[in-house]
Amino acid sequence: MNNIVFVNPPLGLKERYGTLAQAGGIEPPFGLCYLAAAIRKEGYHVSIVDAEVLHTSYGQTVNLVLERNPRYVAITGDLTPYAVQLAS
Repeated sequence: MNNIVFVNPPLGLKERYGTLAQAGGIEPPFGLCYLAAAIRKEGYHVSIVDAEVLHTSYGQTVNLVLERNPRYVAITGDLTPYAVQLAS
């Protein structure tokens, strides 16, 4: 069976928003949840590792992903506010 793990990486407000960290907020990874639900409906085994909620380091997050023995790993690219700040 195809096993897919979606990952919300361990990025705090400072890593996500830089100097705008005090104005930023943390929300559940809705995009990952929507994708996981749609793929699950197609018969795939899906799990989500939300490192932000679990308060895990990068290494711990990698270990959690590897424990699930995934065939595919998808990492969110939802870092738009940080990318906008870098471009300014």
